[in-house]
Amino acid sequence: MFGSTFNPSGGGPFKIPWGAYRVISPLVATGIPYSTTINYNVDFIEWSQAIYVIGPNNGANYWTLDLVDLNNTVNYSTFNSNLIPANAWGVVQKKPLTVSSFLSSKMGLVLVCTIVGAPGGLFVAGPDLTAI
Repeated sequence: MFGSTFNPSGGGPFKIPWGAYRVISPLVATGIPYSTTINYNVDFIEWSQAIYVIGPNNGANYWTLDLVDLNNTVNYSTFNSNLIPANAWGVVQKKPLTVSSFLSSKMGLVLVCTIVGAPGGLFVAGPDLTAI
């Protein structure tokens, strides 16, 4: 389980825990490395994501990372890997998210990593998602 505090009953911001879902790292094709179950209504306030791209990572060759619900009907936030230099770990922070309110009927989230062009392999650390 990734993440730290877990307090859906109140008391301030808390981290959403994540687990490995499929192939984790390095990704060399579109994949879903992490997932989480969320069985309550929450509001997301920040997503931080550490990534490392081996080799090409530019405007034509990059990865998109998306936080989507389990049925792929709502995209809560997205970013492109080319925000981080190639061959170096970097962290992207998204605040606020594109869609911040999560309903328990969505049941959970996955991190979808999609290849665009021919970027290098993608190492992805566990997502850091803060909610209230």
